[in-house]
Amino acid sequence: MATNLRPYSGGTDHEGKPCVRGPQMEYYSTHLNPQLLAETPERAQDLAYIANTAYETGYKQAQADLRRAMGIDQ
Repeated sequence: MATNLRPYSGGTDHEGKPCVRGPQMEYYSTHLNPQLLAETPERAQDLAYIANTAYETGYKQAQADLRRAMGIDQ
């Protein structure tokens, strides 16, 4: 099963303001959490890159932890 390790992207909210889009970040999430807004579209892309890096690192670490716990060699 292939997994998208880059699920976040720069986008806009329901008012057209730059923000990070991705899993669990609904269309109106920036209304409830204004800290998710970015100053510019370029900044939204930068923040999405950081979110993707953290997501990919955590995913790979979780996979390694599970394999180690089950005694499976990589």
